[in-house]
Amino acid sequence: MAIVLFVMGILALLSRTAFSAMVPLIAGREKLLKAHTSLEAADALCTIIGPALGGYLLGKLGSSPTLMICGVLSITAMALISLVKNKHISASISHDVPPTPTIKLMNFIKNSNKGLKLLIANSPQLISLVVLCVLSFSTVFIPLTIIFHTDITLNLSAGEIGIILSSAGIGNLIGVLIMRWFKSINWLTFLSSLLIISSLGVFILFLNDSFYLMCLGMIIFDGALSMAFVSQITVHQGITPDQYLSRIRSVTFVVSGIFAMLGTFLAGFIPEIISSFFSLFLGFILLVIPGVFILKFKAISCKMNELQPIHVEEKE
Repeated sequence: MAIVLFVMGILALLSRTAFSAMVPLIAGREKLLKAHTSLEAADALCTIIGPALGGYLLGKLGSSPTLMICGVLSITAMALISLVKNKHISASISHDVPPTPTIKLMNFIKNSNKGLKLLIANSPQLISLVVLCVLSFSTVFIPLTIIFHTDITLNLSAGEIGIILSSAGIGNLIGVLIMRWFKSINWLTFLSSLLIISSLGVFILFLNDSFYLMCLGMIIFDGALSMAFVSQITVHQGITPDQYLSRIRSVTFVVSGIFAMLGTFLAGFIPEIISSFFSLFLGFILLVIPGVFILKFKAISCKMNELQPIHVEEKE
């Protein structure tokens, strides 16, 4: 099982990197926000439908048939995505001599080095990376903390905990529906506001043991967080030159994965050592401080629909 999970992790990284790099080429840079909003809407629907459908299949068919269905659906999805083409790019035939494997390797190392430098070469890239780390940590840390908090501390039933977690999907869907109204807003101000609003949702979860108020806090938290994810990836791809999209995206997946693992560990460790209340307060602090801090860089940002690639040479 460990080997299978390891291979699945590698394949997921490859497919997510390729898919992410494909989005700007297919949608165009001027429609990045719309494209990622649509993708987030699909994710919101999966968040609402997926757990319920998975639980139903597990109850009716068992684990092995359910995993088989998931595998078939995954293969089908990859096959359908592979059919997506950019019709505006015409294939050209090159008569040059193909490069040798050594030259290919040297070019790969050179371009990878440039891609890594670009990731921290200017303030917009660095801010986008910091926001991604905060989002990756929070999207795992807060929901897991809520599970422990509602189960161990508040002694809520499994059904009530499920409803609170499902509220995150509702917030996700609401965030996607209103996202199109903010395409002309300053991207850094928008990201800062979303982090602060998301932290307010966590603060409501921290202050209350009321079931309905906790549902409201979860809606606010995940709604703002989903909008922040869409904004962050739109900004990151909008300011990244085309030739470095895949390399930079693969690095950001690794970085976000590390912070997600850290969030998973701390979500269980802190309630065990201290309390789930402290975990929720820590989640609030880790969202609100970056949200306030990045406002000092407001002068370097622009409107979401005016994003342009920033090359390595164009340092702040």
